[in-house]
Amino acid sequence: MTIRQSLCGTRCVLELSGRFDGPGAQCVQEAVDHATLTDGGELVLDFREVSFISSLGLRVLLLTRKRCDKVGAQLSLANLQPYCLEVLRVCGLERSFQIVAFPDP
Repeated sequence: MTIRQSLCGTRCVLELSGRFDGPGAQCVQEAVDHATLTDGGELVLDFREVSFISSLGLRVLLLTRKRCDKVGAQLSLANLQPYCLEVLRVCGLERSFQIVAFPDP
């Protein structure tokens, strides 16, 4: 998993690329832990280049949502690929996250 971070005002975007499985989930967790989250800010996880998500990836998403809620930040999942979106649907988590589409960079 490779992660590129960008900041725009109070919006922190983590562009993910690779598999969101065990090792990938650990990389994302570390990136989220180091991301600057502020009250009224937004964390966007861009899934444009993620084609797979495992239960460990789902766990990181739930922990990230909890952290955002704690500091008053909004969490958005952007550009979910069909497989990842289907995993969220099957697990009943689709409505637990704000799912958005960002334009191509």
